[in-house]
Amino acid sequence: DPKAASPAAAALERKLLEFRAAPRRYALGEREPALLFSSLDEVIQLAIGRDDETAPASEAARFFIRRALFPAGAHHYTLLGLQRSAAADDIKKRYRLLMRLLHPDFANDTADWRADAAVRVNVAYETLSSPARRLDYDGELAAPPAPVAAPPQVPPRPPRVRRQPMNFRGPAARVAMAASFAA
Repeated sequence: DPKAASPAAAALERKLLEFRAAPRRYALGEREPALLFSSLDEVIQLAIGRDDETAPASEAARFFIRRALFPAGAHHYTLLGLQRSAAADDIKKRYRLLMRLLHPDFANDTADWRADAAVRVNVAYETLSSPARRLDYDGELAAPPAPVAAPPQVPPRPPRVRRQPMNFRGPAARVAMAASFAA
């Protein structure tokens, strides 16, 4: 059968389905599951795939890509799924693959992706493909985060002065007070 998956492709599909079933079991920031990160080009190809036989694996691949590459606040290397040491050719190859997946002119269905996904990948590619911009960007990533300003000190409130309760309340008090003035 020409459509039979190789053992490596079958293992990749199993791992994608496993990730889809229990994503919190993996530390994406530490590039886990390692098989999916080391085979990211194949994962993207599977996500692009339009074959009905691989539909569950394709959906699981898209889910993995959304979770691993597009978290809120992701830096450019994360968006492209690359290490900081990636070569220019690797950056270009990954950019092209992701654009085939994300760009409305190429993809069959872009409903899986946030509206700004293709724009974010474009910005990442523009930054990392230029040696000068990449050097500046790497410097920004390496710089220690700016210290967070301490909240302004609010002066303590002065102690409240409690007033003594007045004993001149009610009709009985008025009668007693009138009697004390009359005497």
